[in-house]
Amino acid sequence: MINKNYFKYLFKSKIIAWVFFGIMFVAISMSSFLTPGNEATDCFRVTTITSLVLSIIMSFALPVFLFSFVHRKRSCDMYFSLPIDRKELLITTITFSFVLIFSYYAITSIFALLFTMRSTTIFFSSLFASCAMMALGILALLIINSCIYLFANNIFDGIVMLAAYSAIFVAISLTAETISDLLLIPFMLSSFEEGILFSPVAIVAVNFTSISQNIVQSIDETMSFVPSVSYLQITVLVIYTCIACFLLKKNFVERKTERAEQVSNTFFSYPFIINFYLLVSLVNLGFSIIKSNMIDSFILLYILLFCIYLISIFVYKRKIKFYWKNILYFVSAALITFGCGKFIFMNHAFSLPYQYPLNVGEKINYYINENNLNKDLSSKDLEANYSVNLSINIDIPTDQLDTEKYKQAVSILEAHRKQAIDLWFTTSQSYYDKGADLYISNAIQNKDVASCSYQTKDVFTIEELKQLAKVGTIELEYYDYKTDNYQTYTLDEYLKEVKL
Repeated sequence: MINKNYFKYLFKSKIIAWVFFGIMFVAISMSSFLTPGNEATDCFRVTTITSLVLSIIMSFALPVFLFSFVHRKRSCDMYFSLPIDRKELLITTITFSFVLIFSYYAITSIFALLFTMRSTTIFFSSLFASCAMMALGILALLIINSCIYLFANNIFDGIVMLAAYSAIFVAISLTAETISDLLLIPFMLSSFEEGILFSPVAIVAVNFTSISQNIVQSIDETMSFVPSVSYLQITVLVIYTCIACFLLKKNFVERKTERAEQVSNTFFSYPFIINFYLLVSLVNLGFSIIKSNMIDSFILLYILLFCIYLISIFVYKRKIKFYWKNILYFVSAALITFGCGKFIFMNHAFSLPYQYPLNVGEKINYYINENNLNKDLSSKDLEANYSVNLSINIDIPTDQLDTEKYKQAVSILEAHRKQAIDLWFTTSQSYYDKGADLYISNAIQNKDVASCSYQTKDVFTIEELKQLAKVGTIELEYYDYKTDNYQTYTLDEYLKEVKL
């Protein structure tokens, strides 16, 4: 499937450039070894990360460099008239790119190991695993990026496509974060907020880093972590690669030469990118405006977005011309996204904020911070120059929420939480003169799974605090401005010693 003659041509035609890039790759990656006093293990780890970054950059650059002939009329006709099957041409180009990048990485790794092996212990299992992950990552990124670059019909559009598709997962993550914060449902959208981790680049970077940081260890160093590889992410990467291979058949093997230097009007080029980012932007604006009092600012943002939308249409069509259907489409999409957001908000997000997932082995953590003066906790002299800050921290295993020990405390906390949710959806206020910040997280093995914060309107009464003190930690920070006296008390200590 690989054409050896074309492979040799790719190497010999730009041999000076390939050697130069290789020298720069190794020199930049190993620059940390030139700094005196650095630990060998630290230098090796920095080198592996740097080589990863450079490999990812090259996986974007080489498809642009080696497939640009497709976007030029002259070179397109010449290359496709060669006595080489198009499938061979595609496979040979990607294989050459893979061998080139992986060779740079392998040479860098060998030099780095030679510099560190005298003073470190080398874990060859991690070394081989990191090489396998790098090989898979480079090959996958080359195929995916080649596919994206070939969606376009000219060089400029191809580069735009690479940039736009690379940012898709960031846009999805930011949108999910905006919606979850507004609707108080991070427990429902936490996986989408981490959607950036399912971008091809993130999958390669996260999993390679996890493995490679454990290749070398100082003789007197204790292992501080165990590498964890997400097989789900790797499976997703393989799926992306398979889809890209399928699309490459249409966009390269069956590509019409007439597409060169034409407007990029295929579905996955400008039509998809423009509509995707327009929808994401309108959803963010439509949901954000609901709880905001700065309507004028959002109108300006809508106008700015409309201008950006028109500019993108001009770039896509390559001509400056107003189309009424585009204006109507923008206005309709803006009204629909705002209407949907308003409808969801009016229905309290269909009661989802009142719920959160509970799984065996996890725990619920309630943290309350009350910075405002609570009358019940103050001295009788309300004009005194002092402040009282209250903090409550309670951990409750999920399988004990309904037990007698925690039942009353959970009832108090949930009542405040539900009141805060009701006020969030029924009033225009976001914060109150009095009240407390209630923070709740669902955690497993001390790692936050999801979390959310609420602003309560009512402070906790002394009776409620006494119940909460039975199952959690309550601290009161008392500060007297006159005497500059700062003291931390438990609830019992404060009621006995400070409160008059």
